[in-house]
Amino acid sequence: MNFGGQLNTVDTYVRYLRKKLDKNMIETIRGLGYRLNKDK
Repeated sequence: MNFGGQLNTVDTYVRYLRKKLDKNMIETIRGLGYRLNKDK
């Protein structure tokens, strides 16, 4: 399967979301991905 996109696309959009939302709402879980924290 050929992939023509960038490998850091999700990271880029998470960065955009962190700018728009509270930075502590999105938590990075190493090796797994991201988690949305509604408590913070």
